[in-house]
Amino acid sequence: YRRLEVTLPIAKRPEMPADAPSRYLRPPVLRVGTYADWQELSRTMAPHFDEAAQVAKGSEVAEEAAGIMRLKKDPLERTAMALRLVQDDVSYLLNGLDGGNYLPQSAGDTWEKRYGDCKAKSVLLLALLRQMGIDAEVVLVASRGGDALPELLAMPANFDHMIVRARIDGVDYWLD
Repeated sequence: YRRLEVTLPIAKRPEMPADAPSRYLRPPVLRVGTYADWQELSRTMAPHFDEAAQVAKGSEVAEEAAGIMRLKKDPLERTAMALRLVQDDVSYLLNGLDGGNYLPQSAGDTWEKRYGDCKAKSVLLLALLRQMGIDAEVVLVASRGGDALPELLAMPANFDHMIVRARIDGVDYWLD
């Protein structure tokens, strides 16, 4: 056991201008976690998303990717078509049960159900891109809090969104 004592009230923080960067405007908060750093958090989360993006040869997701590849040769055009497919054919719906708030449903389940949250849709897009040989990975995003993230303790709870980074001809494309 480890014991932590906090004497209250805590010291008043200096006043900051309202337009100061968000890392200076955060209220005092006590957080406890077990990750040593952001890299450890990334190493823990990545395998879950890589596994969820695996699709069997001949599966419906693999066939969708093959169909895009038959229509377009350019990787950027293929990426745009895959993104359009995920956006148009899969509805957004959060499943926060059974670890759903942190772990994605599989690409195959997302395609079959035709719904999923940002994690599920990102994993489906990742699966399509990888089927087409396009270098891609999912990226956790903190959409609120501005530039405060590096100041925070490494925890999954710091993230509220997920997107895909695709690298095509040496250029990064951030797909949401």
